[in-house]
Amino acid sequence: MIGSSWVISLVITLVMMILSICAILIFGTLENEGMNLFVRWAGVTLLLMLPSFVATSILQAEQYFDKLLYVRILQLGLSVIGLLLLLAFDKVNVDNLIYSNLFAATITSIATVVKGWTRVNDVKYKTLSCIKELAHFGKYSVSSQIGATLLGNTDVLIINYMIGPAALAVYNLAQRFMMVVHLLIGSSVATAIPALSNAYNQGDEHSFSSLLKKYIGTLSWAMIPIIGCVVLLAEIPIYLLGGEKYLNTEAANLLRISITLSLFFPIDRFSGIALDIINRPKINLIKVFIMLIVNVVFDFIGLYVTDSIYGVALASIATVAAGATYGYVQIREYTNMSIINIVEVGFLEGKALINQGLNFFRSVPNT
Repeated sequence: MIGSSWVISLVITLVMMILSICAILIFGTLENEGMNLFVRWAGVTLLLMLPSFVATSILQAEQYFDKLLYVRILQLGLSVIGLLLLLAFDKVNVDNLIYSNLFAATITSIATVVKGWTRVNDVKYKTLSCIKELAHFGKYSVSSQIGATLLGNTDVLIINYMIGPAALAVYNLAQRFMMVVHLLIGSSVATAIPALSNAYNQGDEHSFSSLLKKYIGTLSWAMIPIIGCVVLLAEIPIYLLGGEKYLNTEAANLLRISITLSLFFPIDRFSGIALDIINRPKINLIKVFIMLIVNVVFDFIGLYVTDSIYGVALASIATVAAGATYGYVQIREYTNMSIINIVEVGFLEGKALINQGLNFFRSVPNT
């Protein structure tokens, strides 16, 4: 089965690379910078991430969660170090962020190959029947990824089309800071996957529900002080990322709206992951495309009504609300959690973590 998985992954990667090359040769440089970046780097990114992607899939399936955690920490650590270095040397821009992420992906992939976790030699054991079976099962996950990619780019395309590149530059500045938030939430989700998968695979529904409530609740409570600080001090990251010229634009307020919405990211992300874990990828696919449709419709409505970039930011409220609500309703059918449970468990877990930290510092002897 692993060999067949390698074949499917290689085919998808090669197709993306061929499509990217054809798009560059046929269309050249596109007017939309976001599409240019996607066309230029999508295939390369998939290729460099392929070994680590296959390795994490194998490690998760075989429940080697300690090794899986090493891979996640390596890639996340390299990404964070790269971002901090760019901030320190005032070199934060889209191209440098892409280079940094590609470097992290490359080193992580090399590490998984060296450790033998990719099982690339199993390609010789591939079978056509297994390839067909995996392709049928994986069509929903691949479609979800495509939908998520489209969701991440629709705002850029619509803003550039309806308002212009100047407004797009302001919007992108706020989104640069949100990349850090998405990275933090993504790392938390990645860390939680092994425990959730293990609980479900053992048929322990109670532990699965308890873990899901703990992760969603704790991360949601942890976001509150971050949101408060950014809302109060939004001009500081805008100045650091874009300079003084952006202080009198909509960038700071866009950041305030985006960071406030991040309170709902944990339930949105974890519900999607949980649906995949319990073998409901079709429902997760529906969730992604509901968000995509809502985002496109409300982007146009928001821009038409407000005639400003705030219309897109306000449309994001509907998008995040739709995804979080649908995900919560669907996952609740398979768990016994509720919003009240999530809030209560998250508060108690957060309080326990704080007490543990305080007790640790109190136990440190004074010198």
